[in-house]
Amino acid sequence: AAATSPTTPADMSCKEFIDLNPKSFTPVVFWMLNDDTQYKKGDFVDYQEIDTVVTPKGIQLCKKSPEKKVSDFKQDIVNFAKKHL
Repeated sequence: AAATSPTTPADMSCKEFIDLNPKSFTPVVFWMLNDDTQYKKGDFVDYQEIDTVVTPKGIQLCKKSPEKKVSDFKQDIVNFAKKHL
């Protein structure tokens, strides 16, 4: 049996991200923002805010560098979210 290598957002390339069904963009960005992130006092980022504000930034970054991994932009996305949410 051939070994499979499932693609998760942790190792997803930007090209794979851009090629996803657009309905999948926000769940991937939401996962990236919340993976290993500790918010003070139980704060959280609203899914709708991520969809309308942060996901377009993630798409923009990935379109500029399709060879990079989505996770390479995590800090850029987190910083953007902190400024705009």
